[in-house]
Amino acid sequence: MICPCPASRAFEESAFMTEPLLLFPEQLDALTGICDRTRMRMEKRDLFPRRVKISPQRIAWCRSDIDEGAGDPGGWA
Repeated sequence: MICPCPASRAFEESAFMTEPLLLFPEQLDALTGICDRTRMRMEKRDLFPRRVKISPQRIAWCRSDIDEGAGDPGGWA
């Protein structure tokens, strides 16, 4: 049963509806609209945040770096 108390609703929203700290390639494609190959070229020229290697076969990007870069769309276009 869901508690009708406004304080419990605020807790549920803040505790469980947080943004991920890392973005995986699939999420990044949907968020930025930049394909993988273009993103790799941009990374080499320091026009896009660098990827983070999580495991030997898994990469991600820091959400804060992506949000910061999204504030300057001229750098991505």
